Amino acid sequence: MARELAALPQFLGADSRPGLKIALVALMAPALILCSCGCVGLPWVALTAALSLLPMIWAAGIINRERAANTWESLRVTPYSTRQIVLAKMAAVFYRLLPLLALLLAGQIFSLLIASTGLAFVSFSGVVSVSGSVQQAFQIPPSGIQTPVITLLGFFLAVTLFGTTLDFVTGIVLGGLASSLTGGRGAAVLGAFGLRVLLSLGQTALIFWLVGLLSDGPNILGISRLFGLGVLGGWVAAVQQPAQFAAQLALEALIILLQVAVLAVLFRLTLWRAQQL
Repeated sequence: MARELAALPQFLGADSRPGLKIALVALMAPALILCSCGCVGLPWVALTAALSLLPMIWAAGIINRERAANTWESLRVTPYSTRQIVLAKMAAVFYRLLPLLALLLAGQIFSLLIASTGLAFVSFSGVVSVSGSVQQAFQIPPSGIQTPVITLLGFFLAVTLFGTTLDFVTGIVLGGLASSLTGGRGAAVLGAFGLRVLLSLGQTALIFWLVGLLSDGPNILGISRLFGLGVLGGWVAAVQQPAQFAAQLALEALIILLQVAVLAVLFRLTLWRAQQL
């Protein structure tokens, strides 16, 4: 891992005092989110989409660089197995990009805080405007189910942070797989990007199918999950409909299991290819 860190490009300067760098980068998230809110949220969406490519780019040279330098065979005769070598290289990429992961996770947390505050404000305004004369279609805390909203928000936060980390690691593995299949870093980046597009299309198609399978009618969370818009609002609205809420929990669990399974398959493919070189 130390050997790979020496070969990887730097991220925001040298690795001296990495904890301080991680903290400072994470503190940038609130400012970026506030600027994004002033622009209808688009800049943060565009920024996270671009930043999600960095793990693939950093990992795109971890194997083909060794092949180009004729050092891959030398690594293979060390006491370390191919699995240990590949894991060490991917771990080095993960460590080098920890500030980036901290930024993404902090952004998710701060976005959730803003969204929660906004939903509470909308609910409060609705109560004032109707003065209790009209039944509310949206209420916080929700009625008709015993799950506290704070528990729902905690669950949503845990799922979101886990999904962000999982996507981050998947990008690294995609870069490593493309690196084992190509002879140059540029080709590996393009290959990893193509694999990412194929995975995204496959996930979108699967969500379409699962939404139709698990729901008799319109699935608020499924649609919002599909397009990445208003997901928290979908959860809070769905919690007032216990039958649909159960289906939406199943949908989210299936998506997470699918992502974990895809990650495991991608890593096994990378390991298999590395063993063939």
